[in-house]
Amino acid sequence: MAAALTQANGIDVRTVLSNCRVIGAADRRFATCCSDPHACRPGDLFVALLGDESDGHDQAHDAVAAGAVGVVTERMLPVGVTQFVVDDTRQAYGRL
Repeated sequence: MAAALTQANGIDVRTVLSNCRVIGAADRRFATCCSDPHACRPGDLFVALLGDESDGHDQAHDAVAAGAVGVVTERMLPVGVTQFVVDDTRQAYGRL
């Protein structure tokens, strides 16, 4: 699922998720976020959600391969894009 974020030039994730730990380019802005790695497009922010049968953290590489340039995650991941580490990705996704 992809969701459009509200500000015209994208949002600063640090403003919305003020308690996140940033790994990588802290000043990156995003216009769109998604939780389905196959729906990610270039420039998107991927949110790694934990589900009953799947873990979005395991799919972060697919999201990055599809063009995501940032990941909201509950733990540091071996991906080469900016990461926003939070306690609860589902709660963070709701705030975005």
